[in-house]
Amino acid sequence: MGLQFPRILAALFAMSISTSFAPIAALADPDSLEENLAEYLALTREALTRDSVRAFLRDIFREEQVHFFDTIREAEGEAPRTRDVSETQFLLLLRENPELVPMLKQYMASVPRTVSETESDALTQRRETWAQKFKHALDKPGIKEKFGELGDPTVPLELNSPDSPNAYKDVKFYVNHPWKMNGVSQPVTNLKQLWIEQIRQASEVMMNVYEFDLDDIADELIAKCQEGKPVSVGIDLKVMDDKPGTKRIYEKLKGTCVDVVAVDAVRINHQKLLVTDWSNPLKAKVLMTSGNPTQSCIGPEGDLPNANPRPPESLPNANHAVTLTGQTLALLIHHELTKTLKEPYRLKGRQYPLGGTYKIHGAPFASAFQGPKKNPEVQTPHVLMAFAPNGAFNAVGKNVIGRIIRETSGPVLMAQFAFSSNWVEQALLARAKKEVKKTGVFDFKFVGETSFAMMDWSIPLKISGLALERTETSKRYYELTDSEWKKALGAAGLANLRRMIRTAPREYRATKVNVNGEDIVIVAKQHHKAFVTGKRGSVRYGSTGSFNISTGAEENQEVIAAFLDERVSEGLTGMIQTLHAAGRSSVYDEAQRRNRMGGIEDMVDVNSTEKSGVPRSSAPCDQNLRREQP
Repeated sequence: MGLQFPRILAALFAMSISTSFAPIAALADPDSLEENLAEYLALTREALTRDSVRAFLRDIFREEQVHFFDTIREAEGEAPRTRDVSETQFLLLLRENPELVPMLKQYMASVPRTVSETESDALTQRRETWAQKFKHALDKPGIKEKFGELGDPTVPLELNSPDSPNAYKDVKFYVNHPWKMNGVSQPVTNLKQLWIEQIRQASEVMMNVYEFDLDDIADELIAKCQEGKPVSVGIDLKVMDDKPGTKRIYEKLKGTCVDVVAVDAVRINHQKLLVTDWSNPLKAKVLMTSGNPTQSCIGPEGDLPNANPRPPESLPNANHAVTLTGQTLALLIHHELTKTLKEPYRLKGRQYPLGGTYKIHGAPFASAFQGPKKNPEVQTPHVLMAFAPNGAFNAVGKNVIGRIIRETSGPVLMAQFAFSSNWVEQALLARAKKEVKKTGVFDFKFVGETSFAMMDWSIPLKISGLALERTETSKRYYELTDSEWKKALGAAGLANLRRMIRTAPREYRATKVNVNGEDIVIVAKQHHKAFVTGKRGSVRYGSTGSFNISTGAEENQEVIAAFLDERVSEGLTGMIQTLHAAGRSSVYDEAQRRNRMGGIEDMVDVNSTEKSGVPRSSAPCDQNLRREQP
């Protein structure tokens, strides 16, 4: 038997269900949590990655869990797939009962993580003794009632307060292609150099990425490690079979003092995260980006860095990045990456504890977009964070993205590499109905990676009222006779919406170029995973990270960061509007073109170049993400 918690914890599962973010404010003063955050995260990580602890918690709270999840099912039509205690709930437990902390430390030091079939009688008795100690410690009046006041556990848990010295600040937004904000051209950033500069200035480094082939960044990591600084790196294992450049970098790092891990994810290890100096409240810094550290993704020269002259079509994938400082956010990301990269964890799939959603406050700042009422939510920025797999109660698409979309008003803008989540589609449909009822119009703009926007699983295709029929020899797009969107918006409303759902600008495609007399196929993609929802000067979220709005992303290693912060949402708005204005065509018009052309996709079909004898310059960034989709 593992660590036993008494039924007092059942209050965690008796929380009322809410469909609003409002309960966030009801969570008690987070200062005690913030002051001990590093310690509490470590205890949570250690406790909830013990199978015996999780199994016992599920068992002892069986009745309360059934009630809690049945309530969710009644309200939302479905419930989380697991009935574990989440990390956010466990953190609340520690915050409200700090006397547990020294006991947990002693327990974990004296009782092994796993239960052995050959375990001695003495060790079994030790487990039982500890179980009784914890039951006695928590068996006091008022705890159940106190937890019952905390609200819906699927709402974000505050990790700091707005006036905290660890509130995030120094927010900067970067884009690696031409873009405008409020009609003014903005700088184009070398995203590779962002990685290099942050690593160079750091005293401790941890990063996790899908693929990685840039020697400049690898050399910086090795140099930092040789200074005696801790450096941990995660790279997806499966991608190395297809990307020799990534395998080469892995082997290069493996032969040094860098602690590099080939992450064996259930699907793919898709994060693009760098955290540095998380132990230092004055230097802690985070980099979140949509692009992998590869030449194709963020190298400013695109696929042909050594070509002279370089064809103008050789461009990096369209990507962006956000950097910010602040220890609270850095500690959270370090906690999440530790579960993937460090022993004794190195988790996979369902080994990850059930996760919630986190709210991290930023320092107040003067914004030109606060509006005449100076909305306090806008004046005190924050970011909502969730991590897959198992994040946001196993439903990032529903409990983070969908929830934000449903509960904001005004324009919705999206730039998505891949979009297949039915949860998010239903949230958009509900939002469209609400906006049409209120204002007569649904202000929606979408720009997607062309090849994925035209797939049979594509939600942009479905919103456009279309579906794709495939046979062994052909494919054809056809009109959906039972389109929910047509029913909601009417024929004229759907026609207007179709014009706003666009494929990527023409430069983002597979192109055949001639270099020194040799024909080569190069590829550039619209690789952003971003959306903005809400009105300027009011509640407006701008979301970034690695999380494609897809079904498969729920089981990947992913991160999503939704900022109620004009420094991010204004930048994302300008970036998406620029891409949208330059979009090659609507998804609807592209479907009609392909029907006329017998299903021909692009000027060059990148998947058939080997058959035609035309070599590719390299394997394109994220080429294997088709397996991520349904």
